[in-house]
Amino acid sequence: MSFTAPIIDIGDAIDAAAARQAIRESEERFRTLASHAPVGIYLTDPSGDCLFVNKTWCRMTGLTPEEARGKGWVKAVHPDDRERVAAEWYDAALRRRPFAGEYRYLRPDGVVTWLQASAVEYQSAEGKIAGHIGSVVDITARKQAEFALKEAKEQAEAANRSKDRFLAVLSHELRTPLTPVLMSVAARLMDPDLSPDLRDELTMIRRNVELETKLIDDLLDLSRITSGKLALRPQVVDLNDAVRHVCSICRDQILEKSIKLRCELDANAGEVTADPARLQQVLWNVLKNAAKFTPDGGQIELMTRRQEGDRVSIRVADTGAGIAPEMLPRVFDAFEQGDPRVSREFGGLGLGLAITKSLVELHQGAIRVQSDGPGRGCVFTIEFPARPAPVAHAKPRSPDAKANRLRLLIVEDHADTAMVLRKLLSASGYHVKTAACAASAMQMIEQEPFDLLISDIGLPDWNGYELMKRIRAAHAIRGIAMSGFGMDEDIRKSREAGFADHLVKPVNVAQLHDVIRRVSAAPVV
Repeated sequence: MSFTAPIIDIGDAIDAAAARQAIRESEERFRTLASHAPVGIYLTDPSGDCLFVNKTWCRMTGLTPEEARGKGWVKAVHPDDRERVAAEWYDAALRRRPFAGEYRYLRPDGVVTWLQASAVEYQSAEGKIAGHIGSVVDITARKQAEFALKEAKEQAEAANRSKDRFLAVLSHELRTPLTPVLMSVAARLMDPDLSPDLRDELTMIRRNVELETKLIDDLLDLSRITSGKLALRPQVVDLNDAVRHVCSICRDQILEKSIKLRCELDANAGEVTADPARLQQVLWNVLKNAAKFTPDGGQIELMTRRQEGDRVSIRVADTGAGIAPEMLPRVFDAFEQGDPRVSREFGGLGLGLAITKSLVELHQGAIRVQSDGPGRGCVFTIEFPARPAPVAHAKPRSPDAKANRLRLLIVEDHADTAMVLRKLLSASGYHVKTAACAASAMQMIEQEPFDLLISDIGLPDWNGYELMKRIRAAHAIRGIAMSGFGMDEDIRKSREAGFADHLVKPVNVAQLHDVIRRVSAAPVV
């Protein structure tokens, strides 16, 4: 019997032993590196079950390597995140996709750790999927900073909303009692038989009520501008028409001081794209400012010019108090009036020009001021982008005498305001009824027909928005909101409720008549 010994290739045996040794050394290097790594490291099998975790992972979770094996690692995840994270992890393993996510660990001692996890597949020496290798990084400090920042932002937003609401309510409470005063004074001033002394006193009262209203408006506008909540409603506006309108508004103050107003309007000034109310506010602020600081018998020049490059300018020059050179750079700063004597002598908060500059810039325009010093007057120049070609507009239709026979229902819980409105509108030929609350108004509408509703917003039962919605649901009656609430949000709500217009108290009598005529002439939609 013969025996044949196996043939052993000594070279292959040496190579295999070397390979095994290399693998053992590689695994040892990996374990040493993993054990001392500042992040949690883990290995899994191809199905996603845990095979290995390093010391850092154990410190982060409070579990031992034995407790983490298999699906034991899931116990380390915070109960609120556990189901979601396990589902996402095993789904990624099944679909052979990389894993990434942020979630929390909850240690047995109650310590919560936020972490950022990621994992990818790795292959064996034979090229097969051996499992996954992943890491978890402690991001608790970052998360706490994010939460603190979010909380601070929410608190700031809540405080801002509270401030806006406070300003809106304050505005309403300040404006409402001014309405009957301003309307009564305006009505008395229309009496041609009024004695000169009484006319002067009533003019003084009206001027101070209008000043009070202007202070309220400036505070609200500054709040809107600084919070980025001032919305423009641009349309095509004839610049010269806007200037003429503002001149007519300022006429009484200019005449009172015997100021000579010289207007030089360029026939080619054309049109601009602007919010008509805000453009009027800009022009009014600058012209009123000139009249305010120009002494009795002084002069104001107002000019419009078409400039090169499709720009149009408005120049207002006065012979007034002037501005010191060191004050010129700060003229458009909020609450800036320079010498304290200016506030004592002329009043105001120093907001008008700051608001004017912001409004001009919102229209892609620019404003600048020049002065040769105290006592030498000022020149304000405003520039706006001009429209390429003028657009013809139909002339406004003259009021129809029939409009004065409209049946008006005024809903106003402020007794003095309701009384003055009823008296003035009845004297103008309107058929007027009043209601002190929304429920009473609805009852009256069911009993007799009305053409137009004029309603306050802050009513003792429902608010004016709800009243208008209920009326619109059952009756073809137009509505005008008239309220001390004049924030952009209030006006938007009025439109959504069905009001055709929103007037902010105190309301000028002529303005009210104009709105009544315009709204009553429009079709009911």
